[in-house]
Amino acid sequence: MANNNLFKTIASAFVEIQDENGSAQNKPQTEQFRVSEPVQTEVKPSENVTARLDNALFEKLCTVVEESNIPGPDYVELMKAAQNDTMKKAIPDEKSRFTAAYISIKATNPELTKERVLGSIDEYVRMLEEERNNGLSELHEKWVNEVDEPEKRIASAQEEITKLQQQLQDKIRYVSEERTRIDAAKNENTSKKMNFNYTFDVFINKLKEDKVKLNEVITD
Repeated sequence: MANNNLFKTIASAFVEIQDENGSAQNKPQTEQFRVSEPVQTEVKPSENVTARLDNALFEKLCTVVEESNIPGPDYVELMKAAQNDTMKKAIPDEKSRFTAAYISIKATNPELTKERVLGSIDEYVRMLEEERNNGLSELHEKWVNEVDEPEKRIASAQEEITKLQQQLQDKIRYVSEERTRIDAAKNENTSKKMNFNYTFDVFINKLKEDKVKLNEVITD
């Protein structure tokens, strides 16, 4: 397993890290880590989401650089030398430390040149950008699986709910209209039945009354 010396080296120069007890180690304002503008992606965070440094990821990236360290002295060795505790105590100014570290390493490694240092940084940047692209691809897939697809399912469910709500409204309207029609039909048919029976009763009663009368009048 690769050590995290490079992580500690870079972190001590740029970022606020935590000791084993979880207490923060604050760096001077002049040596605070400066984050470049965020890469634009399809992710649109809500207003209360802000970018913050992921220490675990930062350490992983340092490990990537450490494991991919170009043979011979380059940026990595220069950074380690410049951020050495003894060097930092002797030379507080970072730029001066870089100069002293460069001269010190070059004395025993004449192949070290400015072009080699700067070129190695470009190579490490390329490696990190490749790591970034791989990570963004994974995050995109995670976004699709955890956001896009669920949102599609929600939209489909919402569309179904809308249809069901419309069907429910249609059913409610149908029941209301049918209830009105049925009540009217009940009243109409009840009235007709009552009129029907009443008319028969009147006629039949008349006949019965006439029977009584005729029975009294006719003596045959």
